[in-house]
Amino acid sequence: MNTRLLARRLLRDVRSHGSQFLSVFAMTVLGIAVFGGLDATWRGMQAALDTLDQQGGMPTLWVTTTGSTEGDLDALRAHEGVDDTDRVTSFTMIHPRDGETSGALSATTMSESAVDVPITVDGAPIDQADEGGVWIDVRYAESNGIAVRDLLPVEIGASSAELEVRGLVVLPDGIVYTGPGLASRASDDFGQAVVTLATAQALGIPDLGDQVRVIGDERASDAVDAVFADRVVSARDRDLNVFVAPAFDRVDQLRVLSLMFSALFVLVAVLAMSSSVRRLVELQRSDIAAFRAIGLSTTVVGLYYSAIAAVVVGAGALVGLALAPVLARFVIATQWPEFALVSWDPVFDWTVAAVALGLVVVGVLSAWTASRSTRRLTPAEALQPVLGGPSRLAQALRGPLFSKLGHGSRWTIRDAIGHPGRLAMGIVACAGCMMLLFVGFGMPESLGREIDIAYEDQYRYDTWVVVNPASTPDQLQQLEDAAGPGQWVMQGYGRVGDDDSMDRVLTVLDDGDLFVVRDADGAVIDLADGPAVSGAVSEDRGLARGDETLIIPARGASAAVTVDTITPLSQPQGVFLSRAAWVQTGAPFLPTAYLAERAVTAGDLAGAPAAIGLASHERQESNARNVVESLGGVFTMMKAVAVILAVVALYNLGALSFSERTRDYATLRVLGFRNRELRRLAFLENGITTVLGWGLGIPLGIWFLAQFVSIFGTFRAVYHPYLSPTSFLLISAITVVSALSTTLLLTRRIRRIDMTAALKGVE
Repeated sequence: MNTRLLARRLLRDVRSHGSQFLSVFAMTVLGIAVFGGLDATWRGMQAALDTLDQQGGMPTLWVTTTGSTEGDLDALRAHEGVDDTDRVTSFTMIHPRDGETSGALSATTMSESAVDVPITVDGAPIDQADEGGVWIDVRYAESNGIAVRDLLPVEIGASSAELEVRGLVVLPDGIVYTGPGLASRASDDFGQAVVTLATAQALGIPDLGDQVRVIGDERASDAVDAVFADRVVSARDRDLNVFVAPAFDRVDQLRVLSLMFSALFVLVAVLAMSSSVRRLVELQRSDIAAFRAIGLSTTVVGLYYSAIAAVVVGAGALVGLALAPVLARFVIATQWPEFALVSWDPVFDWTVAAVALGLVVVGVLSAWTASRSTRRLTPAEALQPVLGGPSRLAQALRGPLFSKLGHGSRWTIRDAIGHPGRLAMGIVACAGCMMLLFVGFGMPESLGREIDIAYEDQYRYDTWVVVNPASTPDQLQQLEDAAGPGQWVMQGYGRVGDDDSMDRVLTVLDDGDLFVVRDADGAVIDLADGPAVSGAVSEDRGLARGDETLIIPARGASAAVTVDTITPLSQPQGVFLSRAAWVQTGAPFLPTAYLAERAVTAGDLAGAPAAIGLASHERQESNARNVVESLGGVFTMMKAVAVILAVVALYNLGALSFSERTRDYATLRVLGFRNRELRRLAFLENGITTVLGWGLGIPLGIWFLAQFVSIFGTFRAVYHPYLSPTSFLLISAITVVSALSTTLLLTRRIRRIDMTAALKGVE
């Protein structure tokens, strides 16, 4: 038998036994498509961020100061670790729209450096000599119907003007510009703008240079301290800048998601391939005997069955690679509104091809292993009929309870236990379906539940007013008089311990109950008794109640405090102190927000210069839910793929089981069993597999959900896994129905069994 005949036989075997390899093919397609799509998505986002970094000179450190000069920049550049720096002046422009509503544009002046350069996507490029023009954040412009050369009415304090829109831009430090007090982009109301220094001065804006942007390494922070000292209001690197950090977080989230999500498909595909090849080998024992009799070596026979695996898995890998770009485009479309990037296209590299090749190799090895015992038989041994029989474990099933079962039920249970590979594949498929459904349903519920807790219990104010930390006491009093009763809050970043990173949120609360912090038992924590530490910080730093630690705020002196309570609060993650306790450490209380009990409008705060922005409680909540909705497409994909996993894998399992049992079903028919009874026996075994897989899938699903939830945790927020009882029942129903529906389809074959062919022995 030459190579060409073997190849023709191989294709015939794959075609005639196609149902056995269906799940192998489908799992390979899904595994490669999902991994390739998500991998290309995060790589594409990383490439887009690299473009902003290279073309726009994205800063590594953003410093807010009380003022800066060109001399300060020269002194800063002289320090090691500083590659480049610039200074700009920031101010807010109100954009009246329809006489009743207005947008807010966070504007900065331009600099001549290569730091944080806006990238023009439409209109004229940045012109330092321009006067009377403005470059607008492209997302804000699209949301408000603003085009190049439009006249944009703006208000700065009590003055107003009209600026011509020269161009639409993407700003490197505004990838996730959210507006004050918001969690995700709100491009309809908040955006960014850039003007020249001449335009700003014409608008009455003095050249303060309150914003200093730095490109450098970790030593740049020390350089800023040395040059600006007590003029520093805040300093944020890429990990702490809330308008940049979420983009880098999403890259990591999608990367880990692609690995975890695809691993399950690889496992199921390997199990399916091993089981399918083993069954094919058993069906072709006489063919293998003929192969051996005509002189084919065991190696050639092994390569033949390995080639079958290569064809099936290889075809699935090719289809998966073809579908990966489609899936990547789908995921990018769901994420695009959340991030202001110049472009975001899928980027494929050798990793996806390597995974596809690796899956083919694993499939070939599993086929080689599955066929090893049979191809080593002599032709005479291979031609002997395989009588088989239950395993020792199955034979050990005795006892009065087992004896009360019918003959058919006892045979079904023994047969299921006697084929552990087939049983394991079904259990893994059911458990895998449960795991993916836990994530598909549990992720949005976990994130949504934290939002419910935050905005229904933790935050009780009506309006969050953003405060300039450099405000004078008189200005703060003006704000309080204008906004009415409320609570002052100071938030910033710091370290918990001298060896910690500067990414813990320090929240200092004045007297009031508009910002509630609870303990693990749900009781409201009285911060007057001592500071509270969030659960993630407590675990990371090894802190317990009564432990003493150092609180080191950014740009401030350290203070020793004793932990009084551990709070399971989702966000913010850090340390919570009362104003009185904070002042006792010797640190100044510089509010960054005022929580107003009543609804406050921008008009109410027109005479309060300390207020630099505001957001209503309702707007903050709906904005936070946008983050969950933006990931809805990914979660829906998980649900759909989970159902496909269960249906395809279990259908193939049923087809494999049915082909193995054809002789047994025929024997039972001869013994008097009717078709209805045989179908009941088939349902019984499938039910055993489903129940075991369902039971195993519950703890694995909880663990899998916890792992996925942890992926979305950041230094700002930590989420806790949650699945509602309704969703659990729905997940269980989907798994069971998907599993049992395959049996319903397969049991129709029982009445079509050819009794003569099924009971005929080996010739």
